[in-house]
Parts: sequence; C-alpha cells; structure tokens
Amino acid sequence: MVVTTGNATPAEIAAITAVISGLLAEEGEARREEEPAGTTAWQRSQRSFRGQLDPGPGRWNG
Repeated sequence: MVVTTGNATPAEIAAITAVISGLLAEEGEARREEEPAGTTAWQRSQRSFRGQLDPGPGRWNG
C-alpha cells in the first residue's frame, strides 16, 4: 500500500491495512459460501445459457 497524501503514522497505516485485509478475507469467505458444493465449473458456466432439461416422452423433439 502506498500513502500518497497526508502524514499517516505507521500505526494508522497498520490500522487501515488490518481493516482492508479483514474485509478482503470476509469477501473471500462469502464468495466460497455462494456456490453450492458439488457443482462443477462446467455447470456454473452453463447455468445462465439453458434451462432445466426435462427428459420424457416427446420432450426431445425439436
């Protein structure tokens, strides 16, 4: 981190570094919790392109 303005003390820089590090850690945890376990990268990437496939008689005809 580079402080470009003001006269920040080492204690102030350490405090803001701790706050930002904590926020980044929380964000990382939240992102890991968003994806349900068991989904593959392929399933996640294709989720928005197609709906649910319902097999059955007459369902696969164009």
